[in-house]
Amino acid sequence: MVTFIPDDLELWTLFEVDSYVGGVESLKNFNRPKPVSSCNLNSYEEISAAVYSRNITNLPHQDTIIYGYLQSFKYFDFMKSEILQHQFHFKEKYRNLAEVMLQRAITTHKSNVQSRNGYLVDIVVVGIHVRRGDFVRSQSQGYVPAPLPYFYRAMNYFHTRYPNVMFFVCSNEIIWCKKYLDDDNIFYSDSASDYVDLAALSLCNHTIISSGSYSWWAGYLNRKCIIVHLSICLSASVSFLSIYLSIYLSIYLSIYLSIYL
Repeated sequence: MVTFIPDDLELWTLFEVDSYVGGVESLKNFNRPKPVSSCNLNSYEEISAAVYSRNITNLPHQDTIIYGYLQSFKYFDFMKSEILQHQFHFKEKYRNLAEVMLQRAITTHKSNVQSRNGYLVDIVVVGIHVRRGDFVRSQSQGYVPAPLPYFYRAMNYFHTRYPNVMFFVCSNEIIWCKKYLDDDNIFYSDSASDYVDLAALSLCNHTIISSGSYSWWAGYLNRKCIIVHLSICLSASVSFLSIYLSIYLSIYLSIYLSIYL
């Protein structure tokens, strides 16, 4: 099987992806015995964003176009190790910038700890992503931004487990974070790049994520302990909620029981 991914996706800008670039037009030049057009291709579309569509996982052995957001982890979690090891590698320039930014914060934190305690310790870095912006402005459309108390509860969870914890915050409203999200061991991203921030979050030891797919991928690429905001889209569609809950409720409940209670 050969996969073509449209060349206008940011995926190509951020990651080294082992796939072919292009769409329907690219298939015409890919060793085909007959011309290919969108008219003679099978097509599948998912039910809704972030909802798992089972029909997409049972594709025929024919040229096929898949339409959708494809955000549900159930499409690809069975091959997570393959994705993390061989697919989603950050491009070197973004990873290097993230490493420098993160190391600068770690060095400063170690110096602060040494001046307070008189000795150095190994630092546990917890990344925090705070999604605001459109999630705050568009709540009438169903977006649910993570509230401030959620972040403090999550930070306390790590404080109780690691006396040497350091928090590193990335956000699309970093000024808001500096005003309302404070801790003796907190540092804030000084990058103006979403790509560098995502790479930095993936390099942390653990992650506290907010609402939204950006946060979700920050946690998924991190591979370690992840704390999630238990929000469900405020959709007026009962059918959507029933589908969504049937897929995710057991996952959210298990996380809630292990972390919040």
